[in-house]
Amino acid sequence: MQISNGGPRTRGFFAGRMSRMVGGLAVAAGLAASPVASAVEGGAFGNFGVGAQTVASGFVPPKGSTMFYGYLLNYSADRFTDSNGDSAIPGFKANLWVEALMVRRTWDVDLPWGLSFSSGFTQEFVHADIEAGGVSDQSTGLFEISVQPVVLSGSTDTLHYVIGTHFLMPSGDFEPDSLANSTLNYYTFAQELSLTWTPNANWMLDLSSNISFNTRNNDTDYASGDTVGFTWAANYRPTASPKWQLGVSGLYQQQIEDDKQNGQTVGDGFRLKKVNAGPQLTYWFSPAVAMMFKWHHEFDVENAPQGDLLWLQCVFPL
Repeated sequence: MQISNGGPRTRGFFAGRMSRMVGGLAVAAGLAASPVASAVEGGAFGNFGVGAQTVASGFVPPKGSTMFYGYLLNYSADRFTDSNGDSAIPGFKANLWVEALMVRRTWDVDLPWGLSFSSGFTQEFVHADIEAGGVSDQSTGLFEISVQPVVLSGSTDTLHYVIGTHFLMPSGDFEPDSLANSTLNYYTFAQELSLTWTPNANWMLDLSSNISFNTRNNDTDYASGDTVGFTWAANYRPTASPKWQLGVSGLYQQQIEDDKQNGQTVGDGFRLKKVNAGPQLTYWFSPAVAMMFKWHHEFDVENAPQGDLLWLQCVFPL
């Protein structure tokens, strides 16, 4: 069972481009700025959902069954950093709500080496409030659709793993001159590897990695550089209260290519970097039904908004 793999795109959730303000700020259902302040254009994190996979990320639904995964995220930030981690945009504030609904099915087929074959689909919605340089804007709408056509998984006695392919497609309206948009307006192909190690009945350790390849935003001729990300978690289940899991989790995300606009490198490359961590609490109603709350505080950020994330996640069979 898996509570969080492939969840909401906590990456950027402010959108649009303000080419005449603060050197050109781009804020998309994520946030990004152009020459002065944006790593992933309109993307505080990018399209792929880093930070979500923090409980049982190496599990999928049992063979022949379907699971529902729900995510509700609030992200608030009061600064946008430059390449040195310093504040880059005066008066910057952002608050966004993200809701993601995912369905994943493991097909009743037999594969070599004991592997399982799953597929999934995710629809995300965003409400973003943005303020920068004395100008404010808001947007509500569809963010993106994620299709996971091929997800392979397997396990040993204590190690469980998932290898998944994700195609991420914008599904909302994009206005190039707006400060806030509900979509990033570019496509992403992502490859994921998630591991869960359960050495005993008390401990569960998770590590999920991904690499994301982005296309160009045709409306702004802005190409966000590709990124890699690592999400980790350590969860402990007390013997006296086995339905509860206490844990800590976080992420590291790094952009590995420069941003480009009109074919030219943006500033010094405007490469995004994010590091966060925080506590989480999971309650298991049954082996297949759970709810989780977690807080991630961002403390090492470059070329992106910096703030706090509050998550509420759930999973149950259909």
